[in-house]
Amino acid sequence: LFTSSRDRKVKMWRIDTTTEHHSKTYSIDLEQTIEGHVHSVWAVDCSLEYLVAGSADKTIRVWRNIITPDNLSKYFSLITYL
Repeated sequence: LFTSSRDRKVKMWRIDTTTEHHSKTYSIDLEQTIEGHVHSVWAVDCSLEYLVAGSADKTIRVWRNIITPDNLSKYFSLITYL
């Protein structure tokens, strides 16, 4: 799950579900705070390889999903902005 905010950040969250005695429990954990914009972030979209965010600073920034052997979870690194 990705969220964007007026604080100029995009946050990536991990949602886990556990079932116990016919009852579901959800936990939400912050995975990464993604920075790069200088004004509010209004729009976010992602694929398996890229995260794209549009901002009130009139730019679109693109981050690449980096997965390495020692980092098995998603990690996004800024590659460009338009």
